Amino acid sequence: MIDEEKNKDGMLWYQLKRAVPTGLFCKNHPDTELNRFTHPASTNYDPLIHGELTSDGLQLSSMAFCKKCDLEGVYQRKQQSSAERRANEDFLNKSKYGKYSLLKTQSLVGKKSLWFARFNTFKVNGLEEQNVLNQAQRIAREYTQGQRFNTVFVGGAGRGKSHLAMAILQEVNENLKDDKFSTLFINISELI
Repeated sequence: MIDEEKNKDGMLWYQLKRAVPTGLFCKNHPDTELNRFTHPASTNYDPLIHGELTSDGLQLSSMAFCKKCDLEGVYQRKQQSSAERRANEDFLNKSKYGKYSLLKTQSLVGKKSLWFARFNTFKVNGLEEQNVLNQAQRIAREYTQGQRFNTVFVGGAGRGKSHLAMAILQEVNENLKDDKFSTLFINISELI
């Protein structure tokens, strides 16, 4: 088993073992030397395309990397297209309802009638159902106030678990749309 112990810079030991210093330093972090990494040569190795080989027959990466930039996610952001980045930022940051619509567009709902589930449509036939409804409304209120916890509904078929779960999601989704939060309903049998 490989020991994945990290050093103080957060790099794994096998990454350090593969690192080859270049003698060049990062523009963003002038105190950090850039490294190239070795890896096994590709089967169709061509020095003009794949770069140079080391003395032990390993191929050197064509690009030099700064370990601090890597930890900051600089390389990942460069790989993502600027148009995609802008579209995501606009959707999530500038649109008041960017995430609000995720409940309707991304949820996996088995019975379509669940879309109409609200607290005021839950049928109360006695004290037990009234207590369960009150508890579900309290849960929705606490989620809306920013509390973080899990909720598990347990009971027999037809008792209203899915109805109340959707009612909680609808309530929270509606109350947090200005804060750019959303909820999601996933029916496990639909998911599978």
